[in-house]
Amino acid sequence: MKALVLLLAFATSSAFAAINDFECRFSGENGEDVLVEVERSYSPGSKRISVTVNTDSTVDEYDYFTFARMNQMNRIEYSGAGMDLEIDLWPDQRPRYGRFYTSEFRSFDVSGGRTFYNVRCQFTGF
Repeated sequence: MKALVLLLAFATSSAFAAINDFECRFSGENGEDVLVEVERSYSPGSKRISVTVNTDSTVDEYDYFTFARMNQMNRIEYSGAGMDLEIDLWPDQRPRYGRFYTSEFRSFDVSGGRTFYNVRCQFTGF
């Protein structure tokens, strides 16, 4: 009985956990630590992207709801609501677990809309 209760408690609590497809980390213009998380969504096309900016004194969090599309050059483009993230999957046709990919990121909430190039993103989905 105890095992059943523990199993149900674990299953219920993990049902609300977000599963990230990509996690990207880079340093902002003023040295702040920026973490970008692309959450897995089970509806086609739309994604929730969470951006966390850590400075010495503050932590700012931003959420974006974007649309995703794959272009002919094996690049995944997430765009919408003042945020753009483009991940280059080369040499892969689709993302592979644990692989790092280069990307470009731009948001009006991070460093005034400056575009960051060569941002490393890891595919953590399955």
